[in-house]
Amino acid sequence: MKEFIIKGTRDFTELEDEIGIRKAKIFTETGIEPFVVIIKSIEAWKTNKQNKCFHSLLNLFFRSGCFSQQANNVDELKNYYKNKIGLIKCYLYFNGEKMIKVKEKNEIPAHYPQRARFKILDSWSNATKKQARDGIDLLIAEMKMSGIEQTSYCKEFNEIIKKLE
Repeated sequence: MKEFIIKGTRDFTELEDEIGIRKAKIFTETGIEPFVVIIKSIEAWKTNKQNKCFHSLLNLFFRSGCFSQQANNVDELKNYYKNKIGLIKCYLYFNGEKMIKVKEKNEIPAHYPQRARFKILDSWSNATKKQARDGIDLLIAEMKMSGIEQTSYCKEFNEIIKKLE
């Protein structure tokens, strides 16, 4: 476990510990209103640039109508990419009586049929830097394959790509 030193604090109370994320309430020496800090490793933290780029490209792709994935709205399209990059929170399976939650797919007993197995996608905000990069790369590749560069959305597409460089 890593230690984090936050200067200028009187009290450091851990609120909850999630997967790789520590949320803590911090009270400053000045008595200023408390605030929440999220601490992640550098490797896990995706950049704001990646976040804005992904969402801009995703919304453009949906608006263009060029996508071939089954999606009735932008959230369904986002879920497609979250699934493709492995942004999975947990797995569920129905054992005949109730739903059982497991962390890894291989924890589901082999004798349960596919129709009794489910995966719960995680929030894009929990994507690692690598997952975000993979998602953006996949999205750009599929946008190019869809022919978006031959549409009226080409200029906007190229502007977003330039911001990535």
